[in-house]
Amino acid sequence: MGFEPQAAFREAAIAWSRADPARVIFLCRAILERVPDFPDALNLLGVALHSSGDREAALGTLQRAAAIVHRPDILNNLGLALRSLKNTDEALDAFLAAVAVDENFAEAQANIGRLLCETGNQAGALKHLLRAVAVKPDLQRPHSDLGAVYMKLNRLELATRHYEESLILGLSRWQPTGAFLDSRATEPEPDPVNEAAAASRLARFRAGLIAMKRVLDDAGITFFLGDGTALGCTREKAFISYDKDVDLGIDAAVPRSRVLQALDESSEFWIDPERESRNGEVLICGSYRNLVAIDLFFYHYVDGYVWHGIRHGNEETRWRQTPFGLAPVDFIGENYLIPADTDRYLTELYDNWRLPDPDYSPYVTGDIVGGLPLMAKCYALRDLQMALGAGKPAKAAAIARRLIDRLHLYDPSPRLAAALAAFLARSR
Repeated sequence: MGFEPQAAFREAAIAWSRADPARVIFLCRAILERVPDFPDALNLLGVALHSSGDREAALGTLQRAAAIVHRPDILNNLGLALRSLKNTDEALDAFLAAVAVDENFAEAQANIGRLLCETGNQAGALKHLLRAVAVKPDLQRPHSDLGAVYMKLNRLELATRHYEESLILGLSRWQPTGAFLDSRATEPEPDPVNEAAAASRLARFRAGLIAMKRVLDDAGITFFLGDGTALGCTREKAFISYDKDVDLGIDAAVPRSRVLQALDESSEFWIDPERESRNGEVLICGSYRNLVAIDLFFYHYVDGYVWHGIRHGNEETRWRQTPFGLAPVDFIGENYLIPADTDRYLTELYDNWRLPDPDYSPYVTGDIVGGLPLMAKCYALRDLQMALGAGKPAKAAAIARRLIDRLHLYDPSPRLAAALAAFLARSR
């Protein structure tokens, strides 16, 4: 019996469903040797090549398929291939072409929304993402992206609702059907960790902290090492390798305007206007020469406890702690202040702080005023969603365990509670 392209394509589709891209590539190339203009084979080959990491070849293959037939699935895959190669404008054109053929093609609507969100067009993103979930409510990614858009628009209740829906779908191991490129594969891969990069990072963090110390000391403003910087100082005698910024504390009795004036008079610091306008009197968010982020938290003493926190729109998350004094400490060759009862301070924030925990999420750890206010809930769901999307099941499980311990603090979606429990059962 001779070679049958249709039969071979059915075999290739089965191989794709079994996550065997090498077999798919072999079969599709055999088909195309005999039928060069077979659009389904070109489409599936492009997807398999992309999955295997050969993105340039995937792009060329999908361009051939799209030139033969303007089908929304092919155009959507072409857009994802272009996006993976940072051709953002061309990717958007391909996604728009897909919905021009079929406005109800939810995957392309979702990809348009995601691109617009990333470029700051929240209103446009909202329109396309809502269209995607209206057509296909069980698509996971657009719910997650809607969560991100609504967070940027300070609509945390709606953000929470869509993060919950995304997690219910994701935690259930839902997968989209059909030969569509996985958009997660288009994310930039992290740079490999090496000693030179670690040393450079340490130097930047140290320089930023020393510069901030000089500015605040000259202004006569007392500050101390707090949060992750206090943790690194105490446990590792260095900055934590996975920390993202320098954390400092200031008594809220110090006028905020005085701190801002001191920073404004220095040419070395830049204040983040978006986070600054959002956080008000609870936090000053800046960076040292755009090299390292530095957060200055104002600690408020009220009713027998002290709290510090962050704000998003009209919502706040406040971490409550026992009042503390300050004590001197040597940190990376300089003298600083740190909460005097460091063990209690860190325990109240991190629980078992002596063990490194890169899976830590602050929004489900520590004594949060109100238990689990809307903002903390929204951010915790976001962190869990990000861990799942990044392919980090251990981190997702750690956040899920802490989150489920606090579900009694608000009226949870029964579907979310069930999905969390089932996910944790599978993770054991």
